[in-house]
Amino acid sequence: MTIARLFPHLLRAGVALGLLATAAFVAGPAKACAFCDTYRVVNVDETDVLYMRSGPSRHHRIVGAIPHDGYGVIKAGGCRGNWCLMEHYGKSGWVNMRYLRYIQ
Repeated sequence: MTIARLFPHLLRAGVALGLLATAAFVAGPAKACAFCDTYRVVNVDETDVLYMRSGPSRHHRIVGAIPHDGYGVIKAGGCRGNWCLMEHYGKSGWVNMRYLRYIQ
């Protein structure tokens, strides 16, 4: 094969390599923290759970529970006062943020 016939392939490979290098530079190094940008449960006794509720108060129906040492809780919606709509392993409900701490 001649250089003229290989040139388009080499050009595409060079562009692809440049895009990969740019993406790696822009994204930065991978985080070592598996639960970064999530929340963990705090201030809950080890014999208790953090309840998820159908609405933003303790008077709403319980729709789920997060263990006293639960991790990986993410925001699933907005907040009302100190209550936010959160998700934990596919289950969502309102949680009092007094019992969650953000993990950077």
